[in-house]
Amino acid sequence: MDCAFCPNSHWVPRKRYAFKVDELARAFMELHSRHTVDGLFLSSGVAGSGSKTTERLVKVVEIIRQKYGFKGYIHMKVMPGTEYQYVELTG
Repeated sequence: MDCAFCPNSHWVPRKRYAFKVDELARAFMELHSRHTVDGLFLSSGVAGSGSKTTERLVKVVEIIRQKYGFKGYIHMKVMPGTEYQYVELTG
């Protein structure tokens, strides 16, 4: 299920990039304040493990909700292989 010819395959040697948790939260809130977006669809590739990636996504949501007070729509994906404790946090 991992096509070697796909440019996104983990077998393709290339530099990977990711937002820091606070960068992603801040970028979303900036777009929201400009009325560019109304809600957030939060997903990711699996970076490391499903649990580690899901934990980072939960932290993004916590910042958006607690620090910035966003009460709007957030749709978050749970990564494959995520431990149950992180699935509960996602809810």
